[in-house]
Amino acid sequence: MAWERWLGYLTACLAMGAIAGRNAAAGLEGVKVPRKAGVVDEGLEEARLVVTGRGKADPGEAGDEIRRVTYRCAGPVRSAASLGEGLRKLDDLTGRAAGFRCGGIAELKDALDAKAMLLAAGAVLKASQVRTESRGGFYRRDFPERNDRDWLRPIMVSYDRASGEVRAEPGEKLVIPK
Repeated sequence: MAWERWLGYLTACLAMGAIAGRNAAAGLEGVKVPRKAGVVDEGLEEARLVVTGRGKADPGEAGDEIRRVTYRCAGPVRSAASLGEGLRKLDDLTGRAAGFRCGGIAELKDALDAKAMLLAAGAVLKASQVRTESRGGFYRRDFPERNDRDWLRPIMVSYDRASGEVRAEPGEKLVIPK
């Protein structure tokens, strides 16, 4: 019964968030955002780089490929081999992302989505490599057992914007009172 109440709360949060986002977007039409002198809007700069690029890669196709790689290599059943393969494929896709073509707003959206998906997929794959156990809905073929002794802890993921590197490492072990 408790999970049904929790699911109801989650559904309400999602619905209210969608309504709030729609209302906020509607209220922004025609609003000029003040900028601080010397502060660079990194998102806007990223969009400018994508738009001014003269690449040939289709960002929509890249997004589809990222989804396929992520599901195949980091889906519910994983292994060190599949995670390594996924990271290699994401590296290849990252290289292609530098050459996206953007002939319009739809392709710009797809390109920015694909770049965000590359970061998220890389974080999932790297965190999954670090966690050498099976837990919850995820099964590691090479580590089939749950291991509370060593893995009752989060995985901390960070991103270094300068190098473009995603890192994952074990966090502090959780102490659960008995």
